[in-house]
Parts: sequence; structure tokens; C-alpha cells
Amino acid sequence: PQGPVAIAKSETTKEAPAKDLPAKQTPAKEASPTAAKTKGFMVQVGAYSKPESAASTKKRMESGGHRVVIETIKAADGSDRHRVRIGPFESREAAEQVRDRAKAQGYDAIVVSP
Repeated sequence: PQGPVAIAKSETTKEAPAKDLPAKQTPAKEASPTAAKTKGFMVQVGAYSKPESAASTKKRMESGGHRVVIETIKAADGSDRHRVRIGPFESREAAEQVRDRAKAQGYDAIVVSP
């Protein structure tokens, strides 16, 4: 299980141009327990034990113009884990582009599919 990670703030996070996002982006909202059933590809940028850490990462990603959700799941040990995900994206290629930008900013980002 991955705990909170110290993340260096990057200027590119604030300056991520909205034109790089897929056209079907919508305003961010909190994820429901069924968020894992979302159609399309998602980019997971972190999984945190503290909801405050997840909220901070979500805010940082939203400032770059992304649609971001937080999905809360139960870990094997019974504790809550808060996944921060960007998307959904209609194609794996679009998700991989966002994943690559997130990795360049220091996130251990991965593409996940439904």
C-alpha cells in the first residue's frame, strides 16, 4: 500500500494548457463507489491513506485543467485508500499522454482501464 508522498510543486502543473486535453472533459466531481465502472481509460496519479493528501493532489491536477476524481476503496488491511485519477479518456493513447506529463512532474502515474 502506498502512503502519502512528498510531491514537489512544479510550475508546469499550473501552466498545463487546456488545449492538450480531450474535447469531452467535464468539470471535476467526487467519485462514487462505482467510479471504477467508468467507461474509458483513467490515469491514476496517487493512492493515499489520508484524504487530505488526496484532496491536495486533486486540487493540483484540477489547476492544470484536468477532470479529476477521488475514489475511496478498502485496502486489504481494512483501511481506506484514496485514489486520485484523471479522466476518463476515450483512447489509451490520450491517457498515456497525460500519464507521461504526470510522470514528468514527479508522479508515479499509471493508466488504468475499466
